[in-house]
Amino acid sequence: MLRFHIPDFQKNYNLNMWLLDYYQVLRKRFLDDMIIEFIYDSFPLIWNGGRFVRGRTDLAAAERTIRSLNERGLRIAFTFTNSLLTEEHLKDPDANRVMQMGADTGVRNCVIVNSPLLEEYIRREYPGYGIILSTTRQLRTAEEINEALQKDYELVVLDYNMNHAWEMLNAIQDKARCEFLVNACCADDCPDRGAHYRAISRQQIMNADPSMRDSIPEYRCRQGRSDYFSFRYNRNFMGIDEIRKKYEPLGFSHFKLEGRGGNRIHLLEQYMQYLVKPEYRDQMRYELLQLLSNS
Repeated sequence: MLRFHIPDFQKNYNLNMWLLDYYQVLRKRFLDDMIIEFIYDSFPLIWNGGRFVRGRTDLAAAERTIRSLNERGLRIAFTFTNSLLTEEHLKDPDANRVMQMGADTGVRNCVIVNSPLLEEYIRREYPGYGIILSTTRQLRTAEEINEALQKDYELVVLDYNMNHAWEMLNAIQDKARCEFLVNACCADDCPDRGAHYRAISRQQIMNADPSMRDSIPEYRCRQGRSDYFSFRYNRNFMGIDEIRKKYEPLGFSHFKLEGRGGNRIHLLEQYMQYLVKPEYRDQMRYELLQLLSNS
């Protein structure tokens, strides 16, 4: 069974709600051997990383979002991958309140982490959450991955630059707990990747201070591609046929689609390519575009 994790419960909330409604009511249109297991994202909290989220968290709206997703049986993975956190940041009231909201919904939600400091805090204060080790940790050897898999992580997200490193992938001991980012827009072996993550972490920390929100510097990756039809030429790209033919037979089953905060048309196309049966793609694309155009 292929387990897909989809992005974005903020900017593309409406698109994802419609997708999930279709998934529940018209399941026959989706791949038979696939489930949508997680949705990952963050509200504009200081713990967030990976993609900058501007503004202040509306806690009432956040609670409605968490409940609406969990009531559909979809698990949430909060992208709390800020790599520059200090002890003081652990006390953030909004981040802790959101953790409390997601802790008692009848669904075991997760947190994606990078910072060992935050990971330790969450394990201690919110033991009901699953912990996922982020791709931002950039593990690139089988030894590093196997060492991480010895710990109590629900999943370890691999460095997407290693998506086709077959010798390394074959040496992983617990393939069922590994996750691939299949459609990264970043260029192969991007030299700016680490700097990009740190810049986003700084932006998110600045965003937590109302006096600094209007002066947050813009950061744009110089290496990225813009949409599905361009980044599918990246070396690290994995299409659905390759996933079925090469990765699933090895024992890998968790696959993550990129697209937090991105263009909803590009995100929609990714859903068509990875989640929907070919004979239904045109019809579903048209119907969802109609809903988007009226929203």
